[in-house]
Amino acid sequence: MSDRLDRSVLTKIIPVAVAVAVAVTVAAAVAITGAATATTTTGKEHLSLINTQTNGSTPLHYSAIATGAFTAGGTAIIDSKAGTGTLRFQGGTIALKIKTGTTKSTGHPGCLLIETAPATYTIAGGTGIYKGITGSGKSKGTATFVGATVKGKCSNNTPADAIQIITRASGPVSLP
Repeated sequence: MSDRLDRSVLTKIIPVAVAVAVAVTVAAAVAITGAATATTTTGKEHLSLINTQTNGSTPLHYSAIATGAFTAGGTAIIDSKAGTGTLRFQGGTIALKIKTGTTKSTGHPGCLLIETAPATYTIAGGTGIYKGITGSGKSKGTATFVGATVKGKCSNNTPADAIQIITRASGPVSLP
């Protein structure tokens, strides 16, 4: 083991970072529809998703905040392997189809690893007040990992000490 994270660890972590990017995008779309009224509402929404799971399990669960055309807060569940996501806000849910881009990883001294992952999303449907919602957009997720150390060396066989995934997304939405 070296004092840097091994590339084999990246292959286990990259799907998590990609999932975060997707989740952010989905949350943004859902938040826009949160303030929907009886008339058609359109606009650009900005979404911020944050995940701090340290166990590496998927799908990932996020706190989601949307601002812009609408303001809403809730949660998002993103499954990067399946290419899907669900935003949950008061009044309904929004389903997403997610396509992840190429993840870039940068190792740093010690056991620090930073990954960025772009993604695109399409709104696949909604329930409750989000029924009939349409839209699409782009997101970028940034995952920062502090790897565990064993006997002073980075361990590839031990869950990370800390993981923070922040995803920012934006795109136009329309809600009848």
